[in-house]
Amino acid sequence: MREEEDYSYFENREFQKILYQYEDAVSHEQSVYMDADDLTDIAEYYMMNGRPTDAMEAIRIALALHPDSVDPQVFLARQAMFEGKLKKATRICNAIPNQEDREVTFLKAELLMRKKDDHAAHKFLLKEAEKVTDEKDMFYYDCTGIFIDYSQWETAELWANRLQQEFPNYQKIKPLLVDIYMGKEEFGKAIPLLGELIDDDPFNVNLWNTQAHAYEMIGDHYQAIECCEYVLAIETNNEKALCTKANSLVQMEQFDRADAIFVKLLQNSPDNDVFHYMHGVCLFHTQRLEEAAHALEMANETGGGMSAYQPFIYIYQAMTECQLQHYDRALEAVRGLRQCTDDEHFVEASLLEGQILMESGQAEDAMLTLKDAMKYSPDRRATLTRIGIIFMQMEALDLAEDIFSGMKKMYSDEKSDESNAYLAYIHMMQHKDELFLSELKECTESCYPILKHLFSEFYPGVQPSEYYLYAYKRIHGIFP
Repeated sequence: MREEEDYSYFENREFQKILYQYEDAVSHEQSVYMDADDLTDIAEYYMMNGRPTDAMEAIRIALALHPDSVDPQVFLARQAMFEGKLKKATRICNAIPNQEDREVTFLKAELLMRKKDDHAAHKFLLKEAEKVTDEKDMFYYDCTGIFIDYSQWETAELWANRLQQEFPNYQKIKPLLVDIYMGKEEFGKAIPLLGELIDDDPFNVNLWNTQAHAYEMIGDHYQAIECCEYVLAIETNNEKALCTKANSLVQMEQFDRADAIFVKLLQNSPDNDVFHYMHGVCLFHTQRLEEAAHALEMANETGGGMSAYQPFIYIYQAMTECQLQHYDRALEAVRGLRQCTDDEHFVEASLLEGQILMESGQAEDAMLTLKDAMKYSPDRRATLTRIGIIFMQMEALDLAEDIFSGMKKMYSDEKSDESNAYLAYIHMMQHKDELFLSELKECTESCYPILKHLFSEFYPGVQPSEYYLYAYKRIHGIFP
């Protein structure tokens, strides 16, 4: 929210007029006569738009016209700070004549935070707050903003609460709290505040997009999509809304609808590795495997092998090439996965390699690789489940049965009964009707999602809670 506010100033008519006057004078090689704060704003604008040389020229002019002015010197100190030159930034800060200026106060706090001393920055600002007599609400607002900028959410919330308590009608408190709650991943707290802000400004696409993201993060994908639809009604091609809508559709397993959006996004951004990756994911899940392989290769090319999603690109490449029976390419993707990550994806790489080796007829090597996955797994239960599923997919039902029967005994004291669901499926495939019914009957609500995934095609339109009844009737001819 605060970033939106920072950008909005540069879009207003007053600033655009100042910018025009400055650029007109510079282009005609005329002398520039402007206030130091206006010239500093122009420098900030240039920096935000990737024009550092022009920014430094504006600051040079500002200091030539107003050598003792605070704003351009604070600008120089902050640029040095951003470049990691803390000694230089501190030297500039200490040389500013007016040490009592509020901008200097905030610069000193930022320097402390850059030195990783957030607690000292907080104590310093608390002490400074005691001296403030004018515009104390703005002081609290700016203090909150500094800690938001450095992702110090707990401290930011302390300052926001102080602002709200002492100035309950302060207009900018809600956007601040939204930033804090989003940063703390307390999305449920952010959503109602966003609703209030949207009521006051219903055509603000940034607010709608933030609310869509909040709903997406709590798993309410229907509401997320509805927020995106409001954005798209205002801005047809708003990229953020299209992305959120598409990602929500993926989570809802509506891959065809999601893919249509990623195709549209790629038309405008053909070099976006994330869009190629998500396009590949959708194609994989709709079994358009040759196209998926091409899309994932494009994700590799456009990302230069260094995409933020690189491990997942390799994972989907391995699964896709394996299903295409291109086992050498699948194993190459696994090698890429091992090289681009640390231990985080070691188990996943071993599981994928084991599956590929099994499918390519190298059962002995596969078993050794799967043992490695178990040996180094931080979550043995999840890894055992994955191995059992691999055996199921390979129709090695006896091995899968051993895995899930062992898990059922091993985790008998725990409430989750996912092993019952998998054993029910295995026994059904083995035509062991009574064992199938026995395991299915033991399944409770906690494993309904797994049951739905395993049995929905056998019992279309039936809720998981009723699978046992219909299975019993299919086997015995009557309901139990």
